[in-house]
Amino acid sequence: MQTRARKGGRPSRIPNPGERVPMSFRVRPELKRLMDDAALKSGRSVAQEIELRLEGSFERGELLGDVLDFAFGKRSAALFLLLGLVINDVGRFAGKIASGTPAGGENWMSNAGAFEQVRQAVGEVLERFHPEGDRSPRALQPLPMPSQVAGGARPIGISLAHGALLAVQNPEGFGWIIGHDRARLIHDKLGDDVTARFRVDESTVMAVGGADTSGANA
Repeated sequence: MQTRARKGGRPSRIPNPGERVPMSFRVRPELKRLMDDAALKSGRSVAQEIELRLEGSFERGELLGDVLDFAFGKRSAALFLLLGLVINDVGRFAGKIASGTPAGGENWMSNAGAFEQVRQAVGEVLERFHPEGDRSPRALQPLPMPSQVAGGARPIGISLAHGALLAVQNPEGFGWIIGHDRARLIHDKLGDDVTARFRVDESTVMAVGGADTSGANA
């Protein structure tokens, strides 16, 4: 058993590896009921259930970073994580303030004012990331421009974004643009009430990889 000196009192004991130490904290009654129910279903004590879930939260946090790195590369993954945190924090806070209720923080996507705050926050983050240089479409030449957009003047980024939105809105018909599995997954998580807002004109769409939706097999 190890001890370490503490000013003005008895030396505190350093716990041995694997030894449990007490933690004291307060939670909302709703969370307490959830933990009680989970412990009852699993056959564990409430303390064991809390410990297991805390450990899992750290493991999942690391796993999320690894999965995003693998799927998108480190820099894109870092940007996704940052944007996700900003979207979640701003959305919940703005939704709660706008509605005056805690439930409003959970349903911020249904509140126009809260959603606008999120949109502005995301734009601010992306603006801070913006590199120096020419922002005009000329800077993308000789990359191919969309062939069937109005006037041929719609930026590539918007056309690709419209393709992804159309895929999520209609996974069965246009899921191929980003991959049917991804399109269905995102659609199911958002729900029909959100995806119905997209209102994307097929003529403004360009698929990832540079091919537009004309002539493609759904």
